[in-house]
Amino acid sequence: MDFSTYDKERLTNQIDWYDKKSQKEKKYYCACKVLALLFSASIPVLASFVLKLHYILTVISVFSALITFLEGLSSLKKFHDNWIQYRFICETLKRERQMYLYSAGIYDDPDTDKLKTLIERCESLISSENINWTNMNNNEKPRIKSSQSTKNEHNKKDPNYEKVKYSKTYRKSFFHRQH
Repeated sequence: MDFSTYDKERLTNQIDWYDKKSQKEKKYYCACKVLALLFSASIPVLASFVLKLHYILTVISVFSALITFLEGLSSLKKFHDNWIQYRFICETLKRERQMYLYSAGIYDDPDTDKLKTLIERCESLISSENINWTNMNNNEKPRIKSSQSTKNEHNKKDPNYEKVKYSKTYRKSFFHRQH
């Protein structure tokens, strides 16, 4: 396989796909934020007409519900995160192509198989994004222990852990009873 074949059949298609998806996610994110902003900004204005027009309370309630819906939708669908992720991958793939074409960076080494390196790096990037997407849709969370949980496990092995734990609990309950 040569570069023009890989570029035409795979790389350009992936760059275009990530570019379009990034633009789409950005539009959704901005639309949700602009609508939520308009609805929330109109509520104080509408509130000034409550005494004259009693149905305004219903309009305010509907606007509040729409704001909640838009923010929830944006959070649930992760429009902002997807926009940033897709844009990052698109720009990284473009950068890899440019580095290859100009024999820059990692592609500057004469002992390196430039095309093989390009394909490995691009496919690795695409593959890692696909794995992240699969994990996100399966609701799998990374199995990395936080430093806090490691610290707590270490503390439980300490013979004085229960005494310290008890004294902290005692102090908290004593403080709350006094005030």
